[in-house]
Amino acid sequence: MDYGSGSTDEGYNATASTITAHPEIEKWIVLAANDEGAQGATRALEQAGLDKEAVVVGLGGYLAKDEFRKDDSCFKASAYIQASIVGQESVKALYENIVNDVPIFEEYKEDKDFGVYPFSAVMVTEENFEEIMGDDAK
Repeated sequence: MDYGSGSTDEGYNATASTITAHPEIEKWIVLAANDEGAQGATRALEQAGLDKEAVVVGLGGYLAKDEFRKDDSCFKASAYIQASIVGQESVKALYENIVNDVPIFEEYKEDKDFGVYPFSAVMVTEENFEEIMGDDAK
């Protein structure tokens, strides 16, 4: 489902309208393109009373950590991307572009196993997020 610019409100609205359009579905798995969309989907599933048997997965980890601290949330996992790595790799790429005229991330192509950019992610859950995220879990 498309949820516009990826805000929590848009994630909520997209999920709520999809749930309304498909009352025959009783168990939901939602994979969102960011944690905002996952959080919005979580709220919509809660509002519809479908959260107890639902699973929501996000991308980022920055909002998931708050959901993991709740007694019960259908937001079960997120692909945690460490912001400092993104920043470091981006600065290196920008420096190489300015100083040595190296195209930014040219070596990363979609046909390679690691995707388009050199940023990795680790799945975090309520069981491991504090250990994996460290200070970012606070």
